[in-house]
Amino acid sequence: MKTRVFAALLCALLLAFSLALSEQAEQAEPRYTPDQIDLDLAPLSATVVYPQTFEMMMYPHEYEGKVVRIRGYLDHFLDGETVYTACVVPDVTACCMQGIEFVWEGERAYPDDYPPVGKALTVTGRLECYTLNDFDYIHMVDVDIVWGEEVLQLYSAPLPGDPAPAL
Repeated sequence: MKTRVFAALLCALLLAFSLALSEQAEQAEPRYTPDQIDLDLAPLSATVVYPQTFEMMMYPHEYEGKVVRIRGYLDHFLDGETVYTACVVPDVTACCMQGIEFVWEGERAYPDDYPPVGKALTVTGRLECYTLNDFDYIHMVDVDIVWGEEVLQLYSAPLPGDPAPAL
Protein backbone atom coordinates (compact mmCIF):
# COMPACT_ATOMS: atom_id res chain seq x y z
CA MET A 1 0.00 0.00 0.00
CA LYS A 2 2.78 2.45 0.92
CA THR A 3 4.62 1.57 -2.28
CA ARG A 4 1.58 2.44 -4.43
CA VAL A 5 1.06 5.75 -2.66
CA PHE A 6 4.76 6.57 -3.02
CA ALA A 7 4.71 5.61 -6.72
CA ALA A 8 1.60 7.74 -7.34
CA LEU A 9 3.16 10.73 -5.57
CA LEU A 10 6.40 10.28 -7.48
CA CYS A 11 4.52 10.15 -10.81
CA ALA A 12 2.55 13.29 -9.95
CA LEU A 13 5.75 15.09 -8.94
CA LEU A 14 7.53 14.05 -12.14
CA LEU A 15 4.56 15.17 -14.25
CA ALA A 16 4.43 18.56 -12.54
CA PHE A 17 8.19 18.98 -12.93
CA SER A 18 8.12 18.08 -16.65
CA LEU A 19 5.24 20.53 -17.27
CA ALA A 20 7.16 23.28 -15.51
CA LEU A 21 10.27 22.52 -17.56
CA SER A 22 8.36 22.54 -20.86
CA GLU A 23 6.82 25.94 -19.99
CA GLN A 24 10.28 27.29 -19.15
CA ALA A 25 11.74 25.81 -22.34
CA GLU A 26 9.30 27.87 -24.42
CA GLN A 27 10.77 31.05 -22.90
CA ALA A 28 14.31 29.90 -22.05
CA GLU A 29 16.35 30.94 -25.08
CA PRO A 30 15.59 34.51 -26.17
CA ARG A 31 16.17 35.23 -29.86
CA TYR A 32 17.06 38.85 -29.29
CA THR A 33 19.69 40.49 -27.15
CA PRO A 34 18.96 43.96 -25.74
CA ASP A 35 21.28 45.59 -28.30
CA GLN A 36 19.25 44.05 -31.17
CA ILE A 37 16.02 45.80 -30.09
CA ASP A 38 15.42 48.85 -32.29
CA LEU A 39 12.35 50.17 -30.46
CA ASP A 40 11.72 49.23 -26.82
CA LEU A 41 8.17 50.21 -25.87
CA ALA A 42 8.07 47.95 -22.79
CA PRO A 43 9.25 50.49 -20.18
CA LEU A 44 7.10 53.30 -21.57
CA SER A 45 3.73 54.45 -20.27
CA ALA A 46 0.52 53.86 -22.21
CA THR A 47 0.45 57.58 -22.95
CA VAL A 48 3.65 57.21 -24.97
CA VAL A 49 2.94 53.75 -26.42
CA TYR A 50 -0.40 54.81 -27.93
CA PRO A 51 0.93 57.42 -30.40
CA GLN A 52 3.99 55.32 -31.25
CA THR A 53 1.97 52.22 -32.15
CA PHE A 54 -0.59 54.37 -33.97
CA GLU A 55 2.21 55.78 -36.14
CA MET A 56 3.46 52.24 -36.79
CA MET A 57 -0.01 51.25 -38.02
CA MET A 58 -0.28 54.34 -40.23
CA TYR A 59 3.20 53.99 -41.78
CA PRO A 60 3.97 50.26 -41.55
CA HIS A 61 6.62 50.17 -44.27
CA GLU A 62 8.79 52.65 -42.36
CA TYR A 63 9.05 50.13 -39.50
CA GLU A 64 9.41 46.90 -41.49
CA GLY A 65 12.36 44.82 -40.32
CA LYS A 66 12.71 46.66 -37.01
CA VAL A 67 12.84 44.63 -33.80
CA VAL A 68 10.30 45.88 -31.24
CA ARG A 69 9.56 44.95 -27.64
CA ILE A 70 6.19 45.78 -26.09
CA ARG A 71 4.60 44.94 -22.73
CA GLY A 72 0.86 44.70 -22.32
CA TYR A 73 -1.96 42.18 -22.30
CA LEU A 74 -2.93 39.36 -24.63
CA ASP A 75 -5.84 39.86 -26.95
CA HIS A 76 -6.98 37.41 -29.58
CA PHE A 77 -9.85 37.33 -31.98
CA LEU A 78 -11.23 34.97 -34.55
CA ASP A 79 -11.95 35.90 -38.18
CA GLY A 80 -13.38 32.82 -39.85
CA GLU A 81 -10.70 30.17 -39.39
CA THR A 82 -7.91 32.66 -38.63
CA VAL A 83 -6.96 33.54 -35.07
CA TYR A 84 -5.17 36.86 -34.66
CA THR A 85 -3.15 37.54 -31.52
CA ALA A 86 -2.00 40.92 -30.24
CA CYS A 87 -0.26 42.56 -27.34
CA VAL A 88 -2.49 45.49 -26.37
CA VAL A 89 -1.79 48.39 -24.04
CA PRO A 90 -4.89 50.02 -22.52
CA ASP A 91 -4.72 53.74 -21.90
CA VAL A 92 -5.22 55.36 -18.51
CA THR A 93 -8.91 56.12 -19.09
CA ALA A 94 -9.57 52.58 -20.39
CA CYS A 95 -11.40 53.99 -23.38
CA CYS A 96 -8.83 53.15 -26.02
CA MET A 97 -6.30 50.42 -26.58
CA GLN A 98 -3.46 50.25 -29.00
CA GLY A 99 -1.21 47.32 -29.61
CA ILE A 100 0.67 45.21 -32.08
CA GLU A 101 -0.47 41.98 -33.70
CA PHE A 102 2.01 39.12 -33.46
CA VAL A 103 2.33 35.73 -35.12
CA TRP A 104 2.44 33.11 -32.40
CA GLU A 105 4.41 30.15 -33.71
CA GLY A 106 3.24 26.58 -33.29
CA GLU A 107 -0.07 24.87 -33.75
CA ARG A 108 -2.86 25.77 -31.34
CA ALA A 109 -6.56 24.99 -31.24
CA TYR A 110 -8.73 28.02 -30.53
CA PRO A 111 -9.79 28.64 -27.78
CA ASP A 112 -8.49 25.61 -25.87
CA ASP A 113 -4.77 26.30 -26.29
CA TYR A 114 -4.91 30.05 -25.72
CA PRO A 115 -4.36 31.86 -22.43
CA PRO A 116 -7.25 34.08 -21.38
CA VAL A 117 -7.69 37.49 -22.93
CA GLY A 118 -5.98 39.96 -20.63
CA LYS A 119 -3.02 37.75 -19.62
CA ALA A 120 0.07 39.90 -19.09
CA LEU A 121 2.92 39.43 -21.54
CA THR A 122 5.99 41.01 -23.07
CA VAL A 123 6.55 40.34 -26.76
CA THR A 124 9.74 40.96 -28.73
CA GLY A 125 9.81 40.41 -32.47
CA ARG A 126 10.65 41.64 -35.94
CA LEU A 127 8.05 43.77 -37.70
CA GLU A 128 6.76 42.52 -41.02
CA CYS A 129 4.22 44.12 -43.39
CA TYR A 130 1.43 42.23 -45.10
CA THR A 131 -1.52 43.18 -47.28
CA LEU A 132 -5.04 41.93 -46.66
CA ASN A 133 -8.05 43.11 -48.67
CA ASP A 134 -5.99 45.94 -50.21
CA PHE A 135 -4.91 47.32 -46.81
CA ASP A 136 -1.36 47.26 -45.46
CA TYR A 137 -0.86 45.89 -41.96
CA ILE A 138 2.10 45.19 -39.73
CA HIS A 139 2.68 42.35 -37.30
CA MET A 140 5.55 40.91 -35.29
CA VAL A 141 7.15 37.65 -36.41
CA ASP A 142 9.91 35.48 -34.91
CA VAL A 143 8.61 36.47 -31.48
CA ASP A 144 9.83 35.87 -27.97
CA ILE A 145 7.00 35.82 -25.44
CA VAL A 146 7.46 36.21 -21.70
CA TRP A 147 4.22 35.59 -19.82
CA GLY A 148 3.32 37.49 -16.68
CA GLU A 149 1.03 36.35 -13.90
CA GLU A 150 -1.52 39.16 -14.03
CA VAL A 151 -4.81 38.84 -15.93
CA LEU A 152 -6.54 42.14 -16.65
CA GLN A 153 -10.26 42.28 -17.40
CA LEU A 154 -10.09 43.97 -20.83
CA TYR A 155 -13.75 43.60 -21.75
CA SER A 156 -16.92 43.49 -19.73
CA ALA A 157 -18.68 41.05 -22.06
CA PRO A 158 -17.31 37.92 -23.73
CA LEU A 159 -16.22 38.27 -27.32
CA PRO A 160 -17.61 35.96 -30.03
CA GLY A 161 -15.68 32.71 -29.90
CA ASP A 162 -14.54 33.15 -26.29
CA PRO A 163 -15.34 30.25 -23.98
CA ALA A 164 -18.16 30.75 -21.49
CA PRO A 165 -16.91 31.82 -18.05
CA ALA A 166 -16.81 29.16 -15.36
CA LEU A 167 -19.41 29.63 -12.66
